[in-house]
Amino acid sequence: MKKMFFILFSILFVISCDNSSDSNNVNNTNNQNNSPDGSEGAIADSSYNTALKTAAVMNAFVSVPSDSKTSIDDLIISGGMTSEENAQAILNAISANSQCVDVTMGEDNITVEADFTGSCPVEYAGVNLEGSVSVSVVSEGGTVTVTFEFIDFSIDGLPELNGSGEISWDGNGNYELTIDLIVGATSLSFQGALVVDQGSIYLSGSASYSKNTIVYELIITELVWEAGDCYPSGGEISIENGLLDKSITFTENTPQTGEAEITVRNTTDVIVLPAWGSCPPEK
Repeated sequence: MKKMFFILFSILFVISCDNSSDSNNVNNTNNQNNSPDGSEGAIADSSYNTALKTAAVMNAFVSVPSDSKTSIDDLIISGGMTSEENAQAILNAISANSQCVDVTMGEDNITVEADFTGSCPVEYAGVNLEGSVSVSVVSEGGTVTVTFEFIDFSIDGLPELNGSGEISWDGNGNYELTIDLIVGATSLSFQGALVVDQGSIYLSGSASYSKNTIVYELIITELVWEAGDCYPSGGEISIENGLLDKSITFTENTPQTGEAEITVRNTTDVIVLPAWGSCPPEK
């Protein structure tokens, strides 16, 4: 699942940072007080890297350490355990897998406080962390909800972030994720619902990126991802910024070729998605 969030946010970045001349000309005309100054691409890159890595960190707190996840059946949280038992499982996992973190249980026995110091490596998550995160757990009616509060939190030396996140898992293939972050002058949010069914993952949701008066809204529609595939094999992600809307469509060939279709206005072109690991297999 961590891999899925990594590539999802990489895809969002590819769409949002398309630097076509038409888009830049419109931005320069309509946003003269906030026009791109050559740093916007780098800021967006850093911001989306922060978002995707935050999702990976959240996933790492609630998952069994593994480099080869293809499902979310290896979560350490369970609707069959109490809130206190789930919180204890999270505390045990993060304590056992990092040597430079101070982890304590709150007086309510359902809140785990973790303070990472000195660019602390969390090897199974593949990241280095610094700052504080508070993790609270509520287990009710078979659904476990884990809420994260990030305070002056940095991942792999990226700019510090503050904000919150939430994971909800019902134990029957339904998994929801929410992220709301502030990174300097940039705000990022993501809300999505995952359904896992017989090795297929279905994702719908939305995301937004804003910096001063520049706002991008992203809509994820019926994304289909087969377990073990490199990329989605169906669905669409669209971006709306009020200036130059665009969309990316995944086809049955995308998992093998890494190619998807991007449409801007009435023009459709083929783009190659970011490579990762051994993907795409035909590269």
